[in-house]
This record gives sequence, structure tokens and C-alpha cells, in this order.
Amino acid sequence: MTVNILTPLHQFQAGDDLWIFPQLEKSLILKKMDWYLNFQLHNSNFQNQQPTYICSHKKLPTKAIVSVPFSGDIKAWSINIYKVWQNLNCPSFRIFLPDNIKNAHALEIFANKPINVVLG
Repeated sequence: MTVNILTPLHQFQAGDDLWIFPQLEKSLILKKMDWYLNFQLHNSNFQNQQPTYICSHKKLPTKAIVSVPFSGDIKAWSINIYKVWQNLNCPSFRIFLPDNIKNAHALEIFANKPINVVLG
């Protein structure tokens, strides 16, 4: 697994087709970004605990944002991300870890895939 940790200076630069986040309550970055997306995540029915997909190519330097619910288990979350990623035909992606998560090793399910990660 090749993990590229992005600094705050580079986290919002173009380069990946898909940006993956936990739900709004677990990501301060996503709360700020939701403003640029016209509060689509806030207004979506996210209480059903399903991944939420938002097209963002006209508002942010990525084609889409996916919010995958995080329940506290980083390993289970990475498996859910992997399933979403496969269903979307494996685009290039960037994972924004939940707030206060500083360990990208749990993303080992993506072995042999380059991963861009922003620490929580």
C-alpha cells in the first residue's frame, strides 16, 4: 500500500476524482466544505446510515464527494469505503479520515493501490 499523507496546504488541491469523508458529525472539514456544496449533505436524509454521493465538479476540484458513515471502527469503515470505491469502478480517490484519527494503517485493505489521505 502506498499512502501519501496530504498536508493541510495540499488537501484541497485537484488530483483525485473522488473525495471520501465520514459523516458530517465526524468531520470538521466536511462541515466547512458543505457550505460550498449548498448544504447538500446537511439537507440529505443522512440518518439512514447509507453512503451519500454528491457531484461536486462545478464547485470543488474533484468530480464527487462521498460521505461514508463512521461508527468508530476504522477497519469496518475502510471495508465500507472499499465497497463504495469498487461500485464506482475504482476511481482515483482521497480519504479524509474522521476527526482525531491519525493512523492511516487501518486502510490496508487497499493494498497495492496508491492512497491520498488527509489525517483527521
